[in-house]
Amino acid sequence: MFLIATVSFVAAEESGQEWEQQEIDESIHEEADLDQIKTEVNNNQDQIPSFVSNIVGDERINVHFEDSGEVYGAELEGTEIKQLENDEIDDPTLNVDVDKTSLEAIIGSDQPMQEIQEQLEEGNIEYEALTTQNKILFSITETVMDILSRIGIT
Repeated sequence: MFLIATVSFVAAEESGQEWEQQEIDESIHEEADLDQIKTEVNNNQDQIPSFVSNIVGDERINVHFEDSGEVYGAELEGTEIKQLENDEIDDPTLNVDVDKTSLEAIIGSDQPMQEIQEQLEEGNIEYEALTTQNKILFSITETVMDILSRIGIT
């Protein structure tokens, strides 16, 4: 859910689309309509920056909300959601631990990529790459984001 919501809202931010607070609240509310989220993300693929696909594309992701105990699982093909469940999925390639406050900070930020980096650095978001390929990819991504942050691009 975190990565899916992030993909959606980062894409919206990049494209200049404005999100209403109600849409944000509904997307992270425990009673969120998963089919609606899946449809919304899949129908707006053209708004998702290509680099997002390089980071989370073709992944099987379990997201654990630390504060509520909720778990969401998603299977992505590229950035298109193939499966979205209100439970873990089998054989994940990536596990993410997050809390609602961190997610809200990212969604509400004028610079969501910088906010993601800050949340990661502060330990408010943790992830575990479960494949060798993901471990290498996420290591490179962290290094690039750090360099971009240092030169003021993110």
